[in-house]
Amino acid sequence: DVLPATQHVKLVLGPSFVVSGDVATSNGARVEPEMQVTAYTSDGLIDVRAAQCKVTEEGRIGPFRVPLTGTAGYDFVLRGGNSRPCTRSCPCPEPNAEVALHFVLAGGEPLLIQVRDEQDKPVEGARVVVQWDAEGGGAQIALANDLGHANVRGVHPTGLAVTVTARGFVPANFTNISTSDYGGEGLGIVLQRGGSLR
Repeated sequence: DVLPATQHVKLVLGPSFVVSGDVATSNGARVEPEMQVTAYTSDGLIDVRAAQCKVTEEGRIGPFRVPLTGTAGYDFVLRGGNSRPCTRSCPCPEPNAEVALHFVLAGGEPLLIQVRDEQDKPVEGARVVVQWDAEGGGAQIALANDLGHANVRGVHPTGLAVTVTARGFVPANFTNISTSDYGGEGLGIVLQRGGSLR
């Protein structure tokens, strides 16, 4: 056996800062195993995911390093489980600075959405975005499964805006949705086929 030729790789480490913190709970929320904190920054035009860290069962965050690539500061989003997402922001820190984050989770509600086409067939892969402005606002995103079901967890119970998009279909928008209005059946959405001009 002949081993493949090896090549040298040069790694250049850029400046970064350290993030740690904790998560407290309220209104029936609890720390769940899939929760994580994501650091976002802007490259001038779009938001870029800079780093991620899982939250421990005890509600501890990090420490973890975040590259200093942004110019407009950083947003840290805690999400996962049935709780509503939380956001904390900070200006651009100095290299090797330590940033402490303190989140307070609020309980969220689930919202089942059933996405079907005009022939009553499920629309697999439809993208569902649920947004709200109350209590600082937030958003959750889910994709419809092969049955056309999108189980969106951790949303505010009232004042929801729901947008559903899928390739080849006209987007659907609904406002002022409450989770209590849609029990086990969920919110049924019918997407209409759409075309495009070339």
